[in-house]
Amino acid sequence: MKKLSIVFATIFIVSCSNDEKDEAISKFSTPSNLQGTYCYISGSTVFFDKDNNASCIAKPKSTLTFKYNSSLNATTIQWSIEAQPAGSIIVNGNTNQETISLTFKADFEKGSINSIGESEKGICGPTLFITNR
Repeated sequence: MKKLSIVFATIFIVSCSNDEKDEAISKFSTPSNLQGTYCYISGSTVFFDKDNNASCIAKPKSTLTFKYNSSLNATTIQWSIEAQPAGSIIVNGNTNQETISLTFKADFEKGSINSIGESEKGICGPTLFITNR
């Protein structure tokens, strides 16, 4: 699998790879190499601003569920988690399903979740940045 690049310039960036090309796309853009493919992460505390950038607030000591959404009809989905401080996000269950449940410990400050979906059409992997306020 080709290494996916993640750009941290905005709150929400999606990085997709297909046919040896990388393009950063937002939820509603349609780059030609993916033929209208989009992907994003949804959840009860995820919201989009006027520019379609997503953000999420997770209160410490809460449990939230997130869903991978894509026009790819992905046959394989893999989630990865980064937390500050390390270990302040607990994964409840599997990381290879369409949805993921996360518990945010009392010391949670910020982090990100990434879901990579793959099908015969290509690969699409959104990243969602999360804060506690």
